[in-house]
Amino acid sequence: MARRIINLPTVAMSVYADTTSYANSSYGFYIQGGSTTQQIKIHEISILGQASSTSSPVFALLARDSTIASTSTTYTTAGASDAPLDTATAALSAPAITANGASTNPQRAATLKLLNLSLNAFGGINFWRANKWDECPTLLGSAVNVGEVSLSGFTGGTSGALVGIHCIYEPL
Repeated sequence: MARRIINLPTVAMSVYADTTSYANSSYGFYIQGGSTTQQIKIHEISILGQASSTSSPVFALLARDSTIASTSTTYTTAGASDAPLDTATAALSAPAITANGASTNPQRAATLKLLNLSLNAFGGINFWRANKWDECPTLLGSAVNVGEVSLSGFTGGTSGALVGIHCIYEPL
């Protein structure tokens, strides 16, 4: 299968308590399976601080969602994209859905956090990569708690801190 890359040149990450609906353009992204049987593996996530203040902590969490996004899914951040890494990638019959905006935005599950990607947004960098295939966070289908993950800011961090994000994932 072919790997894909989500790229957000800059996004203002807001902070959210668990099980709180996100607002468009205020979180990194979500990834949702394109069918009820599709499996997706996340291989890499990078967050690059762009804030102008010296103390701008961003408590970024990749977590499964207890409410999944629906209706009018789109990237609402300028310059954001989801593209294949290989130009010869064939289109999937049921492509994964990625975005940071929807009519119904996701909500992070209270107990299903996968990665803590915190950093100081004043020039800080957090780079995570799975060393082996079995270390990849995996989605299955498109249902609550298993078929969607999101990258969002957690309560206590600096709301609105600017960061750049990229994520490499692979629909199977």
